[in-house]
Amino acid sequence: MAEFDFNYDKDKFEFLSTSKGIFGNKFSFVDASANAVTESITFSFKAKAEGTGNFRISNLKVATANQKIPSYSISNSSTSVTATKKQANTSTNNTTKKPSNSNKKPSNSSNQKDNKQENQIQDTQTPTKNPAPKEIIKIDNQNVKTIKDEKTNVIVKGLPEALEDNVTLEITNLEERYQTLQDILKDVKGRKLFFDIKLLKDNIEVQPNGYITIYIPIPAGYNKEKLEVYYINEQDKTFELQQGEVQGDYYAFTTQNLPTFALVEKEEETIQVSQAEVIEEKSFFEKVGIFFSNVYVLYATIGLLILIIIIEAVMKTGKNKGKRSK
Repeated sequence: MAEFDFNYDKDKFEFLSTSKGIFGNKFSFVDASANAVTESITFSFKAKAEGTGNFRISNLKVATANQKIPSYSISNSSTSVTATKKQANTSTNNTTKKPSNSNKKPSNSSNQKDNKQENQIQDTQTPTKNPAPKEIIKIDNQNVKTIKDEKTNVIVKGLPEALEDNVTLEITNLEERYQTLQDILKDVKGRKLFFDIKLLKDNIEVQPNGYITIYIPIPAGYNKEKLEVYYINEQDKTFELQQGEVQGDYYAFTTQNLPTFALVEKEEETIQVSQAEVIEEKSFFEKVGIFFSNVYVLYATIGLLILIIIIEAVMKTGKNKGKRSK
């Protein structure tokens, strides 16, 4: 199956048909046949005006019968439409042409030929650029493109090849999905701040070409030494730790996709000792005490025996001396 948003300039292009699936507000396609193989899907458009129009795909979801394919960066494209004028016949010859019959309708083949001459459409797909590297940009770097959301003070910085021109930033309120996101991230303990970040161009969502750096203002009271950022996949209910660092009053991290994120102030891990472990620990020390007390008794007993032997030896020596003196 496949599903995605397909945005294009409706003033310049008119959608005609697709070779598979359904295209309305979204494109969706499901092939439930056994051993289905779909390598490509063709969309047909009609040019309505001259100019250049962009075609953008976003929110792509693809799956096979056995697995969901994770999201990845998408190369968008643009198409230019030009109209060329008919060339006048400047050749001279003595052949007299018969006047054309104005009442005669042109054949379909001549119509198609004229349409091709007058409305040539050249596909000029945007060449693939080298994606921006995965490196955290310093917040004071002025030699990069910078976008800031004035309401939330979230900042995005990227190399020129990563961010398109005239891109704006949109931060989404996630109060309605808060509990769902909490459940996905339940194994990560601590205070959490959830947010969606979108890049928009002409009110159409776009993705960066490579990695960009996002700066999230650190909320008051959060411990800067315990901060982490997690990427959340709501569809698969999974999450992934992102590379990040503290820069002043911001937590900065890199990403090449813009789904849902969570800023987390992690709790300190506490060691919980069960009652059984306490009893076991106590019994261990009791055993050690008993051992040493037994050793003490043993040594005391041996010392007493040695003392008795010495006394008996002294007494025998005294008796022997008395007999000799007599």
